[in-house]
Amino acid sequence: MNINYLRFAFITSMTCLAIGSMGPVSQAFAQAISPTGSEEHVLPNNQLIAQGIPPIPRQIAKHVERYTEFRGHSFVGWHPQKREMLVSHRPQGSSVSQIFRLSEPLGTLEPITSSDEPVRFASYEPKHAKHIVYSKFAGGNEATQLYRKDLDKLGSEVLLTNPEERHTFHTWNRFASTMIYSSVPLDRTAKGGSRKQISTSLREIDPLRIDSSREIAQLPGVGWFAGEVSPDGRFIVVNRYISANQSEVWLLDLAGGERQRLLPKIDDKEPAIHFAGEFLPDQSGLVVLTDRYGEFREASIFDFKSASLSRLTSHIPWDIVAGSLSRDGGRLALLANENGKRSLRLLGGKALKEYPAVGLPEGSLDTISFHEREPLLAFGVRSAQSLGVIYSYQPDSGVVLQWTKP
Repeated sequence: MNINYLRFAFITSMTCLAIGSMGPVSQAFAQAISPTGSEEHVLPNNQLIAQGIPPIPRQIAKHVERYTEFRGHSFVGWHPQKREMLVSHRPQGSSVSQIFRLSEPLGTLEPITSSDEPVRFASYEPKHAKHIVYSKFAGGNEATQLYRKDLDKLGSEVLLTNPEERHTFHTWNRFASTMIYSSVPLDRTAKGGSRKQISTSLREIDPLRIDSSREIAQLPGVGWFAGEVSPDGRFIVVNRYISANQSEVWLLDLAGGERQRLLPKIDDKEPAIHFAGEFLPDQSGLVVLTDRYGEFREASIFDFKSASLSRLTSHIPWDIVAGSLSRDGGRLALLANENGKRSLRLLGGKALKEYPAVGLPEGSLDTISFHEREPLLAFGVRSAQSLGVIYSYQPDSGVVLQWTKP
């Protein structure tokens, strides 16, 4: 991450030119030997014309690098079987983040993607983890496409989606190792050249067979985001974002595409936020975040049989902004935005009651995720000392392991 406004707080306008050569805009400059002498200087590349600018010593750029060159790590996802993870990181000298494999705490980052465009999201195929799916767009066009890369040979990427649409990865159907994603037409490809009656296509594809894509359902409008597939593989939960204070939760049949609104109830006229992501292991309910009870967004359980919500965090006077349920359903990790700082809250037991999370590093947490098979919770920490360090936490023992260096 590069904090551009810091540049002007430390240096003169001439030094700003040196700083401009670092971090995310480093591709605009090349390191070279100045023709005016033997000292190493920072010079613009062939795409820039610089006139009336004296040579800038490389040592100046190096000196201010401590204020401008921030390259933290972001957790992307666990390996479904092993204690290893995918990490997003901007390599030194590069202007964009890429995906890396990290096989052990404080281990060496193994590059998986090597693109001119930023790659911040990726996901392992859940059964055998022999390939990943990731997303990126080109030249800032925001027409996001989905790609597959095989991990046994790390060859060229395989485009999975139609370039004439924008696509979003949602989740995996673990029963079939198929990927659930959605597609929306671009302005130029909308029917009749107009986006007045736009719709979202929810689709399923086997990434190993690019001709296998099928449409599950046509959803009206935009703002649809899917959660998990149910444990029996028959349903998927989808959320419809309407506005900053209103959203809906639907249950959709993967075979026929029929959908049923779960939240809010038909007779509930008060607008509220409802977001659902994960099924309980016995498929009796969903984990839901909602602000329908008051000022703050709470974690709740929606019960299918009674069609009612049970509040879990009414005692926490802060917004719950993210969560992760362990595969056995015995633990629920939540992030609470406590006065601007994201803190971990742990719930456990049959009733999912809160218990303390001890021994955690100082800072604001993000991107929490339980491992599929191991008793491990991954999370990132941002603090005054670093803009992104990844840790794992074992709720039973309280053991914290650092996975990346600042």
